[in-house]
Amino acid sequence: MPRSNLSQIRFMAALWCVLWVLYTLLNSIHALIDHRTTGVATWEPILWESSSIAVIAVLFFAVWRFNEFFPFSRDTWPRRLLQHCAAAIVFSLCHTAGMFGLRFAVYALLESNYVPAQSVTTILLYEFSKDVPTYASLVVIATMLRTHQSYRDQVLANLNLAKELALLQGQRMREQLRPHFLFNSLNLISATMYEDVDKADRLLANLSALLRHSLAEPEDVCIPLKRELHYLELYLSLVGERFDGRTTFAFAVPSHLDYALIPRFMLQPLAENAIHHGFRERDGVGHVLVRARAENETLILDIEDNGTGLPADNNATDGQGIGLSNTVKTLSHLYGDAGRLQLLPVTGGGLCVRLQLPLSRDVKREGADHAFVDHG
Repeated sequence: MPRSNLSQIRFMAALWCVLWVLYTLLNSIHALIDHRTTGVATWEPILWESSSIAVIAVLFFAVWRFNEFFPFSRDTWPRRLLQHCAAAIVFSLCHTAGMFGLRFAVYALLESNYVPAQSVTTILLYEFSKDVPTYASLVVIATMLRTHQSYRDQVLANLNLAKELALLQGQRMREQLRPHFLFNSLNLISATMYEDVDKADRLLANLSALLRHSLAEPEDVCIPLKRELHYLELYLSLVGERFDGRTTFAFAVPSHLDYALIPRFMLQPLAENAIHHGFRERDGVGHVLVRARAENETLILDIEDNGTGLPADNNATDGQGIGLSNTVKTLSHLYGDAGRLQLLPVTGGGLCVRLQLPLSRDVKREGADHAFVDHG
């Protein structure tokens, strides 16, 4: 069993004991007040109340388990009601037997004689009249705890599912480095090495770093923006060389956003989309600008190009219809309604793909880097 579950069980058990002790004290005080003029010893009313409550506290776990096997639901409640009525009778018999058993045992240890005031039949009927609402209350408590646990398990399952989906999306995005891109890059390096060895060596180092990043198993779903931009720059440098100066790239990202967290490989397919769709039917030099800014608690990322923009028959503003649906799904899985993708026209021609997601930071890595800089 995970340590967190054991800690939770210990906490709940301790809380349960504290609540029942407080409940016993309150009922004992009431019993002392009621019997202050009857001549009984002080410990006797305390024993009467504490024995009843102690047995109920133990029986609650049996009620809890019974309710787990026979829970109420919309379709089964008539049959469940009959089953719980039978269980209430058994509960009352066990409660009464346990309660009086404790009393007889304590009186015997104290060398005193305990004589119930009523007959057995009267006692059973009297206790049953009190045990029915007590049993019903315990069933309600057990049902509430079970519902809370089910809700908690569902939330954890959804979080795990979102993480798995994000990892799958990251795997799909890493596959954006298709074989033809690799082949084209290798051909470019092969052709360059006879003319400019230093340039070929630089391109090969960039390609190697990019491939290592794309093939590595992700440690985290999200990484610092600084790191994501580093690998995007490697990718764009190779693309720029392949297009022989017909594409240029620029970044406008303030340093205070270096450690803002974004999903892995979120920007690369957007930049690739700008190059292959935006510049396909455009003459002249294509330009891609990557911008980042923060507004309140939202991180805004723009990938802007001066290409052909949206087709005349495509009025999409949410990223659907031009191959960006997986990016939208990733944002939705990770951030819900707080993650958005918009397609915005650029004045003078072109398209801006805008991402909006909650602003969070890799505080641990940021602090470690700052400490290293200060130490240096």
